[in-house]
Amino acid sequence: MSTVGYYGVLTYGHEKYDSVKTQFYETWTHPASERPRPKKVVRILGITCPTKITEAYLKYKAALEKRGKFSTRGMEPANERRRWHGTMIENCKMLSGHLADRGECDDDIAKCVLCSIINTGFRKPQPVTPSNQMFGFGVYLTATSSKADGYTGKRVGNFIHAATGLRAIILNKVAVGRAMKMPKASENLLRPPQGYDSVIGEPGFTVNLKYDELIVYETAALLPSYVVVYE
Repeated sequence: MSTVGYYGVLTYGHEKYDSVKTQFYETWTHPASERPRPKKVVRILGITCPTKITEAYLKYKAALEKRGKFSTRGMEPANERRRWHGTMIENCKMLSGHLADRGECDDDIAKCVLCSIINTGFRKPQPVTPSNQMFGFGVYLTATSSKADGYTGKRVGNFIHAATGLRAIILNKVAVGRAMKMPKASENLLRPPQGYDSVIGEPGFTVNLKYDELIVYETAALLPSYVVVYE
């Protein structure tokens, strides 16, 4: 049983490389005045998470599919999607290209949020009052790569800024299940509304939201699959 994650550099022209790179550029939708387009994709890494994380995801996905029968309606099983997640990354060997044999950037994965996510899974934020989370205390993802980019830098007060220079975001498989579109913020959610598996904030439908958000409240709903390193 694999207890650590492994990274593999995808080569240019590989089917998965092209698919991820295309998704990265096509979903970078912020205007250049707000967030300049990346100069280039430096590398794309395929991720194999520890067996425990992968098995938890497959079990959760199978349960959603059994209940919702999404594939019978022409959808991916469990309404699986690929969504971006941005987090602060500093001094990780994925940026330099010198990958550790064990699939970690050093002996203490707590030093690197990105490697911690890949090796130990996502963690939900602890509920606090007052909440500064638009849709409560889940894991936030987005279809918009440029939005995920905005969370790659350091937190200053209550705001997180995009990193400068070389940075990375994660592309995850997400078992979305039945998603509820929320017309407005609901800051103290601990779980999706009854009968739903996730929450969606959609620009034009959700008040005061410029770019889309997908929120899941079960960490088993997520499987980190690719890391895009860019500048």
